[in-house]
Amino acid sequence: MDDLSSIVLFCIIRRIRANSPDIEYLLMPKIGNLASFPATKFRQNEDLFTALNRIMTGDLGLPGNSFFPETELPMLKNRKKSREYPGLEKDYYLYPVEISLINEAWEQLEKNSNLFWCILNEIPYKTNEPNILAIV
Repeated sequence: MDDLSSIVLFCIIRRIRANSPDIEYLLMPKIGNLASFPATKFRQNEDLFTALNRIMTGDLGLPGNSFFPETELPMLKNRKKSREYPGLEKDYYLYPVEISLINEAWEQLEKNSNLFWCILNEIPYKTNEPNILAIV
């Protein structure tokens, strides 16, 4: 990979509801009525924990030290048109990481009415965002 700014971290947060065999995945609203796993681009010389902290404490409003990366899933390559240079394509690396939470973080997420949960086969009906569909 030639440019760290082209790596996008996607937080995969799962839960199993009581009395249900289905695993649900956390999605959050994104511009244009699309849904996304919580995500951020890596910044220059940034490590996983710094990027993860930005999403979890900033975007999701969770307390520090209430979450940790559980499993780093295989990175996916996705080629997209560049927003900065129309007509040019750029490679993006999608970096999904499963996240574990302590009880305090779960309680915070349950209170957040802007977030929603979907089982895996529902996600393509909730979003047509290409990066999310590639991960699913």
